[in-house]
Amino acid sequence: PPPLSETELFTSAESEPKLSVKDGIAANAGRFETMRAPFPIFGTFTAPKFPVSFSGSPCASRPGPPMMGEHTNKILSEIGMTTEKIGEMLKSGDAVSTHTLMGAMAKPLPDGPGKQAVLKAGKAFGYWEKMQRGRTMDGSAANTAAITSGHKPGSGPMCGTAVLDFCSLVAGPMAAMVLADQGADCTKVELPQSPDPSREMGQQPKSGASGMGACHAVLNRNKKSVAVDYTTAAGLAALQPLLQKADVVFVDGDANGALSALSQATGPGAVIVSIEKCGGEFVVQARSGATADQLDSKGSPTFLKTCVNEKSTAMYASIAATAALYARNRGTCGGQSVSVDMMGVALHVVDPDVLMNHMWTKPGGTGAPKFPTIGQCYQTIASSDGLYGFTLSLSDKECQDFMDAFAENIDPEIRKKFVSRDNIADIWVAFFVRCQRYCC
Repeated sequence: PPPLSETELFTSAESEPKLSVKDGIAANAGRFETMRAPFPIFGTFTAPKFPVSFSGSPCASRPGPPMMGEHTNKILSEIGMTTEKIGEMLKSGDAVSTHTLMGAMAKPLPDGPGKQAVLKAGKAFGYWEKMQRGRTMDGSAANTAAITSGHKPGSGPMCGTAVLDFCSLVAGPMAAMVLADQGADCTKVELPQSPDPSREMGQQPKSGASGMGACHAVLNRNKKSVAVDYTTAAGLAALQPLLQKADVVFVDGDANGALSALSQATGPGAVIVSIEKCGGEFVVQARSGATADQLDSKGSPTFLKTCVNEKSTAMYASIAATAALYARNRGTCGGQSVSVDMMGVALHVVDPDVLMNHMWTKPGGTGAPKFPTIGQCYQTIASSDGLYGFTLSLSDKECQDFMDAFAENIDPEIRKKFVSRDNIADIWVAFFVRCQRYCC
């Protein structure tokens, strides 16, 4: 076909206008599903479907995110704890249940540690004052039924796998969510006095409410919720039956000093996945070299504006858990401890492109020309008519066709070097960065 002119390139039928985040969601509506939150006042929320399809063990739609402690009473009862014992734990503050929060609307709680735990949990959710005024929730049968209904059994390749999630923020909860999306029976365990901070991340469902931020809702869908203080002897003892039956336990390696105690309480076949944060997302971005490659227009390093290492670590953790279960089920070994190192994940992920100029022991030692960084190649340039353009020509023919389309705007010296094959890799930066600016 004849070369495209500058105007045609950015206004052709193949060109896409710049999309807002809302536009992006609308354009991919079939890849999302609507879930119902546990309380009617919260309505529904939209989340991406699990992006993998299984022909023989398909994944079904699963429940939305739970309130903190929504299933505390039910699960403690199912593992053999009497109503009296559950009441003692709630009174002592070793456990908090959504039922306790709702019960506080009907009559004042007696003084003691249990009341303080409920007050703290209620304040953490931003519900306490509103519940007292009866404006956010009430003790109606409909609302009570919403939190006492059973967690429907799932389907999918991980169906029948018991998973416990003791993690917070993104990496651990997302790893557990990946297994839950594939059918695992997943229970999130939170400390009553210290809820998962991700509960405050993202849009809340109602004005004045907190504790159900959109980030938390997406990462913790398909899970049950138990609020038990496992740092106390009574709380850890209460969870012992759950830990004994668990197939996979996700724990933040640096959280609450609980890793050792939880590991000792699990059964012999459990896979215990410890996630080492190595300082957190942005420390890892900086120390892995990623920020040094992602330069802004002034040549200053920038962060990737997403929790890429937390999410990548989640994927590695879920893969590792599945692999360890596979080894156990084959009889290769019993349960085992698995450590996932976020810095190691970051290096593993950025190695193919960000670190590609630093892998050979003596880069360029044989006279090979210097290659540009991936950050220099990946440039999005604004065009004069308000759209955005990007080009990355990998083959010689693609490069030649690109230059033919913009012959009048290409530096003659660049064309000469390209045609003569004179040190062609040296002109990649000029070609992919400068030439894009010529065209736009």
